[in-house]
Amino acid sequence: MSLRKITPIAFSVAVALSSVAHATDELLIPFGAEGNSANVMQQGEENRAYVDQYGIGNVNTITQGGHGNETYSYQEGVGNRSSLNQQGFSNVSSTHQMGDSNSLQVDQFGEYNSVNLYQEGEANHQSVSQDGGANQVFSDQHGAENSLSSHQRGYANESFSTQEGVRNSMDLSQEGDSNSANSFQSGFEQHASIEQSGTGNHAGTDQWGEQNHSSIAQYGEMNSAHVMQEGFANAAYTTQFGAFNDASTNQMGANNVAGISQEGNGNSAMVNQGSGFAGMPY
Repeated sequence: MSLRKITPIAFSVAVALSSVAHATDELLIPFGAEGNSANVMQQGEENRAYVDQYGIGNVNTITQGGHGNETYSYQEGVGNRSSLNQQGFSNVSSTHQMGDSNSLQVDQFGEYNSVNLYQEGEANHQSVSQDGGANQVFSDQHGAENSLSSHQRGYANESFSTQEGVRNSMDLSQEGDSNSANSFQSGFEQHASIEQSGTGNHAGTDQWGEQNHSSIAQYGEMNSAHVMQEGFANAAYTTQFGAFNDASTNQMGANNVAGISQEGNGNSAMVNQGSGFAGMPY
């Protein structure tokens, strides 16, 4: 990729950043139209940083420390902001934003962490924080005014999230080891919340429609919970304490409310509500 013509201020920033990086580091900062800003500081060796911005008013800040970190950032549009901070060993972060007024912040501490984020639309927001080793976050947002907050602390936790539509929001929080969270939303003004603490827990949510709400909280080991909702203004609440518990909620239609609460070991619960479940295997 050829470097575009940049302003004197942008050129001086790029030169200053190049002097900070280690001799073995690689730094590339192509700029687009006027008003873009990039601030990159690298420490250690074998770090990689790529900043590619187009449009007006884009801001990108990348800070890396340690060994073998890699960061890729691409922004196109108006008013996009991206801030990445990596410390530790072999962290990898990739960011891709297109549209208007997108904002993204990623903080990683530890080793072998990985983040892959993609936003397309307007006024989307993401915030990711990881502390530990071998944690992974994969996120994809399409639409307008969607918001995602993801926090992971521990080892080998995984988070996968996809949002399509307008004004959907997700809050994902995991602490412990080998926990996994999967969340999908498509529609308007839906919210999904997943909180897990312990080891080997799994939670998943799938929502289609408008104003659906899902909340899953699990504490312990090897618990599993899944919520599927399709329709309007449905709500599902799941709470589990212990080990090897399983909960499943499936709702279709409008204004359905389901609540599951389990404490102990080896419990199982299933809720099916609404039209469309006759003859469906669950």
